Amino acid sequence: SLFCAVDTVNRQTATSPSGLVWTPKTYISTDPFPSHGLGSGGGVFVGFWRNALAGTFKAITSTDTNTWTAGPELTPAIPVGNYVIAYNGTRFIALGKDIANNGISATSTDGLNWSTVTVYPFGAWGAVCWTGTQFIGMPTAGTIVVQSTDGLAWTNSTLGSSFQAQSVASA
Repeated sequence: SLFCAVDTVNRQTATSPSGLVWTPKTYISTDPFPSHGLGSGGGVFVGFWRNALAGTFKAITSTDTNTWTAGPELTPAIPVGNYVIAYNGTRFIALGKDIANNGISATSTDGLNWSTVTVYPFGAWGAVCWTGTQFIGMPTAGTIVVQSTDGLAWTNSTLGSSFQAQSVASA
């Protein structure tokens, strides 16, 4: 096993094979760095990197967190904020928001090449998880919860009141 944590303020990752002893690594401003979300699945870490100097936003992957491979620039929307990422064994799902404050869901089979699936007319997502049978997405603020068995077709349901999700898990 390999665990990875991200410190976006200090541009660092910290890794641990056990969760007990951690090794930090600092990145310079032009290095690919998972500054806008981190997930994992299938032996691959997947993140999103905004290179402010170049004005680009790309997905990045790594098997060891020492070397990150950048994919093509993500379009058409310019994503902002963090993306939450989940994996179901064959597909990564990312939920986030674009510059117009629309909620976005995107899917990828390799973690580098992404397709926007849905654009929602409200802001960011706070959490996503795979339950073993479906993805569940929770908002950072609002009443909409989404679920999908494949990450392509999504169904909305409503919370009883506004909710600010920071995480969601399934047991």
